[in-house]
Amino acid sequence: MKKVNFSLILTIIIAVITYFVGIYSISISRVAASRNAVIGVYIALAVLLIGIIVGIIKIFEKKEIKPEKALLILMPIFCIIILITIPVGRGHDEVAHWTKAFEISQGQLIPKIDKKLKVAETNLPIGVEDIVVERSKGVFKYVDNIQLLDVKIDYSQTEKSYNQNSAAYCFVQYIPEVAGVLVGKLITQNPLLIAYITRFINMLICTAIMYIAIKLIPFGKNLLLAIALIPISIEGFATISPDGFTIAICLLFIAYVLNVAFNDKKQCGKKEVAILTVLGAIVSLCKIVYMPLVFLSLIIPKEKFADKKERIISNTIIVSVGVILNLIWLLFGSSILLSTNTNTYLGTDENGTMIKITALLSNPLAYGEKLFYTIGPKFNQYFLSLFGGQLEWSEVIRIEIVPYVICAVILLVTLSEEKLKTVFKKYQKIIIILIILVITVLIFTSLFIQWSDNELPYIDGVQGRYFLQILPLILFIIGGLKIKVNYSQTQITKLICITSLIVMLYTAFAIIAEHL
Repeated sequence: MKKVNFSLILTIIIAVITYFVGIYSISISRVAASRNAVIGVYIALAVLLIGIIVGIIKIFEKKEIKPEKALLILMPIFCIIILITIPVGRGHDEVAHWTKAFEISQGQLIPKIDKKLKVAETNLPIGVEDIVVERSKGVFKYVDNIQLLDVKIDYSQTEKSYNQNSAAYCFVQYIPEVAGVLVGKLITQNPLLIAYITRFINMLICTAIMYIAIKLIPFGKNLLLAIALIPISIEGFATISPDGFTIAICLLFIAYVLNVAFNDKKQCGKKEVAILTVLGAIVSLCKIVYMPLVFLSLIIPKEKFADKKERIISNTIIVSVGVILNLIWLLFGSSILLSTNTNTYLGTDENGTMIKITALLSNPLAYGEKLFYTIGPKFNQYFLSLFGGQLEWSEVIRIEIVPYVICAVILLVTLSEEKLKTVFKKYQKIIIILIILVITVLIFTSLFIQWSDNELPYIDGVQGRYFLQILPLILFIIGGLKIKVNYSQTQITKLICITSLIVMLYTAFAIIAEHL
């Protein structure tokens, strides 16, 4: 007689309960759609539930699951679910990123400044900004998206677009979005369809990068898999957002550094230095705050180089190229910030950016105190955001239980990685910790200068998702704790896959309940 798998039965029961909890959440929300549309959604989600149950059964039956193959199956599915359920324009700052991507696709890599109005401006074809309607109302339903299918872009006429939020961002991080816009333009004149094509191509590029990262990293493959499947990561991969590309390229850089440093069959020759230099340059240009990641190359052991001289030259090239390119773009970005009155609506005058920089430099201790009083009281908010509890623009989707489940799974994944307990030497751990601290300070400082009001006792605008790029480094340090977890890596991969399937079902219901 075949043994009953109680773990499988319990998992399926949890998935079914999640479905009915989701049905209830939709039933008590203010649904704008017709009864037939709601029933159609229930049926579609029931089909999704059946697919998830089949997936869970298949996972339990598998003797071995490779993390990179699991990602190649699950990440596109999760991205498509988010791509469909989150209306265009509702992703984090998606409107700003959409107009920025369209601006770059027209060849305008650096925004123009209206000296009279002191704002960054661009000329966009009529209809480009119509992918979002009634933005000020704060409510967005699927019916609003459907109405946009009749909109056409008029390339013969343009209108001025003022986009302060993404004005200082480098064009490099918009590579997937620009590719999507260019492909979309060839297919249709409807801005909504172009936006969905852009989302889809962003998803494809980010999936490919994450697959390579997991394939390359010599240990911690399950860590990268778990991070890639967090709902907030999926939102970045599946919406018009440079966050997805930035997360993927940062994780790829980390993976390649570790591959060079700890792969017994690999030396750090000219090819490796060239790849690290290019990846480090892209990381530095994606977001200024992540530039210190290039210093991770310093953990590569001296034995990987032909001699001491080659080690010094190689690290100098990798680090200096990233730093120099970062500083060059910083000149452009800071000139945009200083020449625009981005802070006037925050209670400061038109020179608000300069006032904050002066305050920071003149009294760094006061700034340090502000930093301390920001992280403490808002730590729970950052935690919820980092582990997928807050999705969409203005964090309108709040899922309280998900972050704790994901955090518990990721901690288990981290502590089960036995190699983390012995692989890093003391100097390597010090370098990693310093990189984490410097990037953290830069994240808060950039938001203080660009966004937060100088008069506030805390720094406004920081979100937990900004730490996804360095989450693997944080977990590497935690993984060094001498805590024994007796699970094989295959069991851990299965746990990640099963948990992610149920979490994604729950997340889909939460999003649909908001917009149906």
